[in-house]
Amino acid sequence: MKYHEQNERMQREYCHYLQHARGKSEAMLDGVRKALRDFNKYTRQRDFATLHREQVIGFKNAQE
Repeated sequence: MKYHEQNERMQREYCHYLQHARGKSEAMLDGVRKALRDFNKYTRQRDFATLHREQVIGFKNAQE
């Protein structure tokens, strides 16, 4: 699977923020990472800069 470099960087920075600024546990971060992997798979690694509301709603509905 092809990875989008900018998305990967943003995801690492977000997890770093959650861990160090918000004090989230490693277990919680694992859940965040899994959700991000699932979302990336759903969107076929599209650039987060092109993200729109319908993609997020579609992903949420697909998870139910």
